[in-house]
Amino acid sequence: MGGSWTAPDEVRVERSNLFALYGDQSRDVSPTYREMTEGVLYGLLRLADEETDEPYIEYAKEWGMLGLCNHGLPVGHRLTPRRLLAPGARVSAALEPGIEYEGCPVRRKGDAIVEPLDRWRYYARQVKSIVSLAITLRDAKPFSDAKFKHVIKEYPLGKRTYPSIVKVLNEDGTFTFRITEEIPGKFDDWRLALQDMGTVIINNADAVNLGRIVISRIVNHWLTITAIRPVCWWAAQTSRFNLQSTVSWNGVLPVVAVRLMLMLSDAPDYAICPKCKSPYWNIPRRKGVAKMQQGLTDAK
Repeated sequence: MGGSWTAPDEVRVERSNLFALYGDQSRDVSPTYREMTEGVLYGLLRLADEETDEPYIEYAKEWGMLGLCNHGLPVGHRLTPRRLLAPGARVSAALEPGIEYEGCPVRRKGDAIVEPLDRWRYYARQVKSIVSLAITLRDAKPFSDAKFKHVIKEYPLGKRTYPSIVKVLNEDGTFTFRITEEIPGKFDDWRLALQDMGTVIINNADAVNLGRIVISRIVNHWLTITAIRPVCWWAAQTSRFNLQSTVSWNGVLPVVAVRLMLMLSDAPDYAICPKCKSPYWNIPRRKGVAKMQQGLTDAK
C-alpha cells in the first residue's frame, strides 16, 4: 500500500477509550505523516498481551488510530448509500449523485476521534493469531502433488473423513468451532483468527493445504472489510499502481491488511515489471514469512 497517512498529534485515554487529535489548519498544526513499514504490523501484534494503556497510546502516537466506526469495525466494512450521509458530510467531487461508496463514519467526540481500547485488544490479538498460524503453516510440509493425487484416488471423500475447519452459527447466536487435530496451529489461534468470519465449512485431504487456504480467506476478508482495492494513476509524466482503501478516512487497519497479504506472499512489498507493467512481489519467496517469525519473536 503506497503513499502515506497522518498520525495524531495528541493521544490520551479516557474511560477505556483512546482519544486522538489530528493536526489541521484551524489549529495551526502541521500533520505528521507516516510511511508504510513492517513496524505497522509488528507493532500491533506486540499489543496483544499488553494490559496497561501506555503501549496503546504509544502505538497510536507512532502510527495512528485503527480507523473504527461506531460499530467497532473498520470504517470500510460496508456500503453506505450517499442519501444516508449525515447532513454536511464531505464527499469526493468524483462521486456521482446517488452512487454508493464504502464506509461508516469514524466515531468522534468534538474534534477527537474515539476508539474503544477493548476493540484495539480484539484486533491486536486477532493479528497475532493470524501471524502465529501463518508461521506454523509455513514450517509444516504439505503433500506433494503425487501424494495428493494418490490420497484423492485411494480415499475419495465419502470413504474417508478429511481434515476440516468448521464454524457454524448456533440458534442462541453463539458459534461452534470444530478443527481437526492434524491441522497445524493452536485451537485458540484458529478461534481468534476466525472470529470475524461468518459460517466456515471447508475440508481438504491435505491438512496443511487446508490451513493455508483458510488463512488466505481470512486475509482476503481483512482486505474486503478495510475496502482495499488496486488503484492506478496516470497524469503528466507520472504513472503508478497502488493498493489503497476507498474510504476517505481509514486509519491503520487497511495498512495492516495489506501487510498481512504481503507477508503471506513472502514479500515486504510489490513492484511493477518494467516490461509487462504488471505488479509482482519484489523479493525471493519465503523471506516475507520469515520476517513474520522475527516480528512475533520480538513481540514475546
